[in-house]
Amino acid sequence: MRYHLYMDESGNFEGQEKNVAKVCPALFAVLVPQEHHESLAETIQTLWNSYNIRNLHAMRANDTRNPVYLGDLITALKRHHCMLFLLRYQEDVRLHLTDALQEAFAANRFLGMAGALLEHILYLHPPLFKRELNFAFHPNSRVVPLGTGDKVQRRKIKQMEALGHHSLTFRSKRVFFIWNADSLRTKILQQALDYASWEESVGKRSFGQFETVVAEKSDNPFIHMVDHLAYLCRADGRGEKKLLEVHDTLAKASVCLGYGQIQRQYRELVRRYHAGNADEFFPDAMQMLSKTKDAYYCRALEFMLKNSLSGITLEKISHAEKLEQLAGEYLQTSRGNWQFVLDLLARLIAAVQTWPASLRRSHRCQWLLFRLYSHKLSIHNHRGEDADAWEAYDALDALALGKLDVEEFRERIGVENRVAVIMSNVFAFEQGAEKLAPVITTLENSLQVLETFGGKLYDPLIGRLRGTRAQNIAFLAPRKPALFAEAESLFIAAAQEFTRDRDKIRHDINLLHLYLDWPQLHKATEAVGLLQEYQSVVGFLENPSSATAQYMQFALSALLKYAVATEEKYGKWLAFCELPTLKLWFGPAVEEHPFEFIFGYLGRMAYSLKENEKACQYFEHALQVPSTGNPREQPTLQAIRAQIWTWWALEEEKAGKHISAAGKVAQAQSIMREIGTTDCLETMLQIKPDGTATGWFAEGWQALNGVNRQAAFDRKACDTFLDCFTFNYR
Repeated sequence: MRYHLYMDESGNFEGQEKNVAKVCPALFAVLVPQEHHESLAETIQTLWNSYNIRNLHAMRANDTRNPVYLGDLITALKRHHCMLFLLRYQEDVRLHLTDALQEAFAANRFLGMAGALLEHILYLHPPLFKRELNFAFHPNSRVVPLGTGDKVQRRKIKQMEALGHHSLTFRSKRVFFIWNADSLRTKILQQALDYASWEESVGKRSFGQFETVVAEKSDNPFIHMVDHLAYLCRADGRGEKKLLEVHDTLAKASVCLGYGQIQRQYRELVRRYHAGNADEFFPDAMQMLSKTKDAYYCRALEFMLKNSLSGITLEKISHAEKLEQLAGEYLQTSRGNWQFVLDLLARLIAAVQTWPASLRRSHRCQWLLFRLYSHKLSIHNHRGEDADAWEAYDALDALALGKLDVEEFRERIGVENRVAVIMSNVFAFEQGAEKLAPVITTLENSLQVLETFGGKLYDPLIGRLRGTRAQNIAFLAPRKPALFAEAESLFIAAAQEFTRDRDKIRHDINLLHLYLDWPQLHKATEAVGLLQEYQSVVGFLENPSSATAQYMQFALSALLKYAVATEEKYGKWLAFCELPTLKLWFGPAVEEHPFEFIFGYLGRMAYSLKENEKACQYFEHALQVPSTGNPREQPTLQAIRAQIWTWWALEEEKAGKHISAAGKVAQAQSIMREIGTTDCLETMLQIKPDGTATGWFAEGWQALNGVNRQAAFDRKACDTFLDCFTFNYR
C-alpha cells in the first residue's frame, strides 16, 4: 500500500531556550492513502470554496481558525482513511550529550522532533506493523532567517554554520535551509538501516519520493491543508478564542505524542519488541503500562504485550513472580481492558504446571498461584463473570497453602471479601452480608487487643470488609427500610479505616447511591458536595483529559445518577460527556462497567431534552458494554442490560414510538427468561414449568412478562421490574 506523507511545523524551535515549554513547538503530519489521494484533493478544494478560503497560507487565512471548518476538514480526512499525527514539545532529551548535539543548539530541536515523528509513523505505530508500505514524502520545508546586527544572532549563525546548514544572504539576513529534500532523505534512509533487520516485525518499507515544499509557492492542496492543521496546533495563540477551541478537536482526531522522555522510553520498548526480545521487553513494558496515563501509549503497549506473551521465558519462579507483581500493579490502576491481564495470568498459570512437582508443591509456588488466581477472581468479579470467578476461587481454595503467617492470613481473608462480591453479583445479598459478619468481628477483636498497646489503629482490610458488607445490606434496604441506617453506619465506619482519598472516595460514592435509594435527597446533595471536594474529582471536572479521568468513571456515574434523580443540569452534562470525548478520556475503560450506566443516564437526559438521535446513540453504546451473551457468565451485566432496554422502552413510549417500545421490552423479557431458566442462578430468578417464579426478580419478572400482553403499554409493570434494581445496580 502506498501513502503520501505531508508534514508541517508550528511555533518557534530555535532561540527559545528559556521559553520553549511555553511556546510548545509542534509538528503535524497526515498520511493520505494513494487510492484516496485524488478524491480527497477535490474534497479539500470544495471545502475551501464553501468557506471562501482564498489566501491559502494559514498565517493569512483567518477562516482556517473556524472550528466548523476544522471539523469538516477532519471529517473529510477520516472519511478518506487518512491518519493524523501530532507531536508536541514536552522536554529536551539530549541533555547528557555535548552542547553541539543538544536540542538548544542551532536547529537541533526541529530536526530531533521531525526525525522522532517520522520514525514513529514509519516504525513505532502498531496499526502499521507487519504491513508492506511505500511512502512518498512531501513535508513543508523549513528555513531559519537570522539577522547579523546583534551578538546573540551572530552566535546563532556560528552555531548553524558549525552544523553545516546551507544558507544564503537575503535582505541583510542569513537564511539557513534546515529541512530540505537531502536532509529528509538522509534521515529516512538512516532510519531504514536501523530497522532493516526487523522487517518481519515492522513490515517492508520502501520509499518512492522525497521532496520538501515551500507552501507559499505551491498549489498542492495537501501542502496547505497540513499547513492549516499545524498552524492551528500552535500554543502562542494570544488568547484567541477560536484557536483555543480547536486544540481539543485536533487532539481528539490525532495520534497525540509528546517529544520527551516518555516518547523515548516508548521508542526503546518498541525496538525491543521488533527485535523479539520478549524477556527484556515484557517487564519494562508492563511497568510503563502501569504508570502511563496516555491512552495511545496504553493501547499500543497492550497490543505488543499481548503479541509477546508466547515469547516470554518462565523457567524460573522469579520470572513469574516479577510478572505477577507487575500484573497486580496494573490492576490497581483500574483503567479497564483486563482481558490482556487475564491472558497473562493464564500464561503464567500454564507455565507453573510445567515445572517440577517438587517446585509446584513448595510454599513459594503455592502462594504464587494463590496471587494469580486472586487476580483472576478480582477481574471476573468486576466484569460480572461469576462462573469464571467461582472457578478461580475453587482453584485458589484447593491450594495447599500450609501454615500461614499473619500477612498471609490477612491476604487469604481478603479473598472472602471478593466471594461476598460474587454473591452480590447473583443477587444473593443476605448470604453475602452473613458471610462477612464473623470475619469482621474476628478482625475487630484482634485490633482492639492491639489498640490497648498503641492507641487508635486503622485497618484498611476491615474497611474493605465493612464496605462490602455495607453494599450487600444497601441492596436489601429498599425492601427492608430499617437496613438503610445500618448500611449508612457501615459505609461511614469503613471510610474511617482509610487514609488515602482514592479509598475514601469509594465509600462516599456508595453513600450517594444509598441516599438516592432511601430517599434522603438532602443527604444525597451533601454527598455530591463532598465528592466535588476531592482534588481528583475537581481536576477531572475542571480539566478533563486522559490523565485526570483515571479512576473517575465511578464518580462520574454517581454524579450523573444524581442529576437524573434531581432532573438537574442535563444540558451541562450532555455537553461535558460527548461520546468521542468519553472515549478519548477513558480509553478501553469505556467498554467496561460502569459505562453501561453512564451511557444509560446520558440517554435518558438526552430524551428529556428532545435530543432523540443523540439519546439513541447513548443507549446503543450502553448495550455494547462487553458481554459474552451467556447469562451464566455475566448474569449481573445481563440483568442490568435488561434494565437498560426497559429504560429505553419507557423513553420511546413517552415519545410516541409504541412499536419500538414493545420491541425493547421484548429484548428485556428475553434476557430475563434466559436467566430464569439457567442453572445456578436461582437466587436471581428461577422460572418454573408452571410459569411461577422465585428469586430476587420473581415479582419483577411476572410484571415485565405481562407488559406486551396488555392493550396499552403498561408503564407501571415496567416500573415494578425496575424496582428490583437497587443501590448501585440502578
